[in-house]
Amino acid sequence: MKIMKKSDILGGDTISYIVVFGKAQGLAIAKGGQDVFTIMDQYCMNPICDCDEAVLIFNEIATDVEFAIRLSLTKKRYETLDVFGVSEQQVDQIVKEELKDNEVMNLLRQRYQDMKLAGQESLKKATEKAKQAKQLLEQKPKRNEPCTCGSGKKYKKCCGMNEGTTR
Repeated sequence: MKIMKKSDILGGDTISYIVVFGKAQGLAIAKGGQDVFTIMDQYCMNPICDCDEAVLIFNEIATDVEFAIRLSLTKKRYETLDVFGVSEQQVDQIVKEELKDNEVMNLLRQRYQDMKLAGQESLKKATEKAKQAKQLLEQKPKRNEPCTCGSGKKYKKCCGMNEGTTR
């Protein structure tokens, strides 16, 4: 699994399942008459977002036909986002045919859960890295170590010289 940037996850954009997991297995294939479409599925990875949507990009293999929809995974309702080389009626027919298959919907729901968990894991790792970096910055050097200011002097003879004195 690819670890995503915190800004990508919290930004609200959808991210492709293949980009995160690097595998296309189980990816849905829709058949619109004689045309065969691959479906690229994208999801919100923000674990605190309660959206239930997937963005599906249908791409016909042999031609330049492409369209995208935003699908509610609970209500099975969708809106068309983009259409190229196909009519709205054809989009409606292809999508309705594809969504009547419960296996496809179950696969999309499972991938949605996988993406939310991956987002949670990525955010956790990013937080841990930030904490480690902060700890490194906050660590005070020992008396006889080189000073962190880069002067070349020992810490006790440079920036640590006035430590512990009160006026």
